[in-house]
Amino acid sequence: MKKPYHITFSADIDIESFQDFVSEVNAIEDGKDIVCYFNSKGGRLDLVPPFVHFIESNNIELVAHSEISSSGLLIFLFSNVERTILPDIFCVHHIPRYQNQELDIVNLKPIKIEKDMVEREDYYSLYGKLNDWLELTDKELNKFKKGKDLLINRLRLNNALKKSQEFFKKLA
Repeated sequence: MKKPYHITFSADIDIESFQDFVSEVNAIEDGKDIVCYFNSKGGRLDLVPPFVHFIESNNIELVAHSEISSSGLLIFLFSNVERTILPDIFCVHHIPRYQNQELDIVNLKPIKIEKDMVEREDYYSLYGKLNDWLELTDKELNKFKKGKDLLINRLRLNNALKKSQEFFKKLA
């Protein structure tokens, strides 16, 4: 059994952190299995598709620790790779915001699955799927729609991860 190469991504989702992540992965010796300890409070929604594509293209195993929130949560749950959640996890889920204003999530570009290029729906649909996976109550869904932060516990995140894995199995 090969020893995996361990890296850490602990940053906001922005251009600089994405470029640093790509550079770090590209510097790893070819053929090495890569495990990334992933921790992000979120950031730019438009960078979710390139992050997901890069993670899947390099088959990078993700291990969520500390905090995965907002776009970090999307990257984690919508990457079709091996994923694990450590016990110390903290998670916040909310409607995406751009410069302190709610984003028109209906008109954003779709994410694509690289392997078979099946379109993954638009971000609005992804948030609907994510809300289903997180099993939000009506009360929580109303808070979400009003732009309030929802704290997601580890048990609920683990259940969402299982549903994400089932989603990808159906696509295979």
